[in-house]
Amino acid sequence: MITNKKLEKFKKGRLGLFPGLDTTHLKYGNVVDGEEVWKNIHFNIPPENNNLERSPYFYNKPTVVHFSNIFALNSILQEQSIRLYNLHNLNDPREFTFASKVFSLSEPLIKDAKDNLYLISFCEREILKNASDEFNMWRFYGQNGKGLAIVFSIANDPSNWRDFHISKVVYGADQRKKFVKLLDLVAQLNETSPQINVDFGKLCAFHKSKMFEIEKEVRIVFDRREKR
Repeated sequence: MITNKKLEKFKKGRLGLFPGLDTTHLKYGNVVDGEEVWKNIHFNIPPENNNLERSPYFYNKPTVVHFSNIFALNSILQEQSIRLYNLHNLNDPREFTFASKVFSLSEPLIKDAKDNLYLISFCEREILKNASDEFNMWRFYGQNGKGLAIVFSIANDPSNWRDFHISKVVYGADQRKKFVKLLDLVAQLNETSPQINVDFGKLCAFHKSKMFEIEKEVRIVFDRREKR
């Protein structure tokens, strides 16, 4: 398949599965004796958050809510900062594997992701308008009502963020199937050269099982993986 036609077929398939996701960040080939040699096509999610602005992985509301305890509040006030934690610190250690296992990642890549993908979790502020959903958040994360809910304002424009991404969490296995379909397309295209490589690792961090849907979670993710 001619390389340009392969690129167009990949972009069209990707657009159908992930509408609004920018595909201009395609890097391919290398240079030998001053000429391009087409060997590989690489697609990843760039560090600039505006590449996700028209996709489902972009949050543009002005506030979020964080349920926690008085000790966390004291730490925030003392340090005048909030912390992101890597995937080893999640309440559910299976979270990353929920979406990422469709990529058949090797153990070194999984370890790199768990070590170097950092995140902090919030909720949409609308959760405070639903008594049953809010009650569950107090029960799960707010010390059974003895903790606190902090409303954070997002003071700058997330479109200008770099290395940090903010999105509502996407719930359910049906949404995860999009990754499977994309990999099926890539496998089909890779029957001929050049080969296409896809790294959607940071998007995996925005996917969770449907059993957590009541949380209406919003996440900030920082990606410092070394093996992406």
